[in-house]
Amino acid sequence: MANAELFKSTNFNISAVALFAGIQCSIPAQNKTQVGSFDQFQYAGINNGVLEIHSTGIENSRDWSSLTYVQRDTTEIEKIVGALRSYILFHDNWDGEGAKAPSESSIKQVVNFVRSIPDTLYFPEPMLNANGRPGLYWKERDLYGDIEFLENSKIAYYIEKYGDKHKGIINLNDKNIPPIFAILLSRK
Repeated sequence: MANAELFKSTNFNISAVALFAGIQCSIPAQNKTQVGSFDQFQYAGINNGVLEIHSTGIENSRDWSSLTYVQRDTTEIEKIVGALRSYILFHDNWDGEGAKAPSESSIKQVVNFVRSIPDTLYFPEPMLNANGRPGLYWKERDLYGDIEFLENSKIAYYIEKYGDKHKGIINLNDKNIPPIFAILLSRK
């Protein structure tokens, strides 16, 4: 109950709290993407290892008398997405050397890309270039990869795998990983 004050009279994005606290919201499937804020806080506490937050309602959503959160480990993809989303807080000169702030649209573009990475590929590390463009890089035993998200849904990439070097600029499809990455970034 020590953290109850954190939630009291606070409007917040359910997904953001879940990501920050490493917890998952259990809500009806048809409302998986529902975002709202607690308008009247009643109680929060741990019940048999489950964090429970009870509210009389959520703005702009169905009237649920109780939401139950179940703790689970944060996935690698969620960690990467969290780091990328934190970049939106950066302002011009974030590095003290004149770096540009990233745009929200560029962050969304790289987040969509990361969410489409299958388990058969190595997971990347997020990065932010001084020009304000987000990117991803991979550094494994026989693999180095670096991609930068450009304007107009394009990606610039440089990948070395087993001594072979590949580079170029390709169009990004928000739904799928480009086939060249499925080959070059695979764990095989």
